[in-house]
Amino acid sequence: MGKEEYKDLLDRFFAGETSSAENELLYSVMNEDMDLNFEEYSLDRWTGNDYVMPESRKRRMKNDIFRRISEAEANHGRRKTWRTLAAAFAVAASVAVAAVAGYSAHDILKPVQEFEVVAERGHKSMVTLPDGTVVWLNSDSRLTYTSDYNSKVRDIFLDGEAYFDVAKNPDIPFVVDAGEVRVRALGTKFNVRAYHDEMSIRTTLVEGKVLASSGDDDVVLSPCQEAVYERSTGELSAADAPNADHLVPWRANEIYLDGMTLASVSRMLERMYNVDVVFSDSSVAGYTYTGLIRNSSLMNVLELISGTSPVKYRMNGNTIKFYMND
Repeated sequence: MGKEEYKDLLDRFFAGETSSAENELLYSVMNEDMDLNFEEYSLDRWTGNDYVMPESRKRRMKNDIFRRISEAEANHGRRKTWRTLAAAFAVAASVAVAAVAGYSAHDILKPVQEFEVVAERGHKSMVTLPDGTVVWLNSDSRLTYTSDYNSKVRDIFLDGEAYFDVAKNPDIPFVVDAGEVRVRALGTKFNVRAYHDEMSIRTTLVEGKVLASSGDDDVVLSPCQEAVYERSTGELSAADAPNADHLVPWRANEIYLDGMTLASVSRMLERMYNVDVVFSDSSVAGYTYTGLIRNSSLMNVLELISGTSPVKYRMNGNTIKFYMND
């Protein structure tokens, strides 16, 4: 078998397009003719493009590779062959995945599971991670981590808002991957707000110290400071938190508005109370609000909005409509 035929066969195998006979041929080649150089194939396929892959995608790819190898071994009952394949794949994938080189063949053949914690709209959740770190999730938020958490890494993925009370482990830093921003801590308390439909990602430090980074930019936070990443500009900056006495208001059932438009307030209400918000016209959504609302019941928030601006509301079932007060 020539090198190009071999590469084509591997391409189709990882795409799930090979027949049983072709799989048998591949097993034979992998066992008997490693001169065709699996490492060369892998490096060519993984690095032969200009796409710069985010770290979060690399980790997910790594886990998917582990799952594929484990499933194939179980389906075909060829432990020796798959140990050979896995060992070779580990060498090549380390370039693209940047995390595999330290794994043995036994580690790679062990399936990596993904765990997910979800707080639905209108609810909050709390979870204790395997290392003792406690996480509180705000409404409409999702947190994921893998079964190798606390053994080699302490990386979690966040879409939404969460407050972290991190267990100390200087040997394995705790990292929150919030899309464009990564937050690294050893032992600390902080909040990350990273909803995918908002224009900024905010990291607020309550206790300890964290490093927030995005691309080549990074900032170190001290207590009562926050890092803000603006999605529109790609800029990351740090400053004193504007609400130092109420750093994480949602945990105390409070709402802090720092010049937020009614459109932004409405997205927050939809998450907190599992309601739908509509506007009579776009001009209504542009009114801004500033202040701390200590009693964050839905009716209290709606009354404060209508009492401090020429905006009124109507409720019809689970839908709130804002309109101008004529």
